[in-house]
Amino acid sequence: MATWKPEIFDIDGLIGFYDQYDTANYIIYAGHKPEPNYVRGEYRDNDKNIGREHLINALIALKNNAQNTNTYLLQLVENKRTKNTPSVTFQLNQKDMVSPYMPMVIPHNNNNDLILQKLNGIESRINAIEEDDEEILEEEKPNGINGIIDTLLQNEQIQIAMVGAVTSLLGKFMPQNKPMTLAGIPEEQDEKIIGAIAILKQHDANLGDDLMKLADMAENNNGQFNFLISMLRK
Repeated sequence: MATWKPEIFDIDGLIGFYDQYDTANYIIYAGHKPEPNYVRGEYRDNDKNIGREHLINALIALKNNAQNTNTYLLQLVENKRTKNTPSVTFQLNQKDMVSPYMPMVIPHNNNNDLILQKLNGIESRINAIEEDDEEILEEEKPNGINGIIDTLLQNEQIQIAMVGAVTSLLGKFMPQNKPMTLAGIPEEQDEKIIGAIAILKQHDANLGDDLMKLADMAENNNGQFNFLISMLRK
């Protein structure tokens, strides 16, 4: 192979050379010749997009080393049977341009899209982890009416308040000839109400909605409510 001076001096030009061919495989050698001991980067797979992104990252790493003014050889393996290996020499940093600081070079056009896609993928994974954490926290909270009732039954003061709310709706339909406590309900009914709610919530996932319907019936359809109560007392 003839010794060539560098032909390409920027990343865009190298990516343009890479995109001319169908192959995704490439090897970067230090120097002008494909010496196995001087391999500085390679990709050996069939995905062209991943190969391009891999090549961009390798070239940026070489470019960011401002003191590296070496010449390199980019070789593509287009067909293993024909051993067609298009290649080009390049130099990303020239001696008269060496400076203590060299900003990162970001490729333009399609290369920018690849970098943005990679950043978006990282952001999506972070959002997914945050959503999983929120779901775990939600699972630790009481769920639905069952969770609410469990909380109520564990607190004596809340039990009394709950009994008062329920009995205020049902009190006028209970017998009035026994000692009264909350909302006109006989004292012996308090514990029965708490016990009944504890049992009902095990069999009715929508107990809260059903109790509200019963209370609404008591307020707005007194005849039907009394009929249901009379059926329960038979």
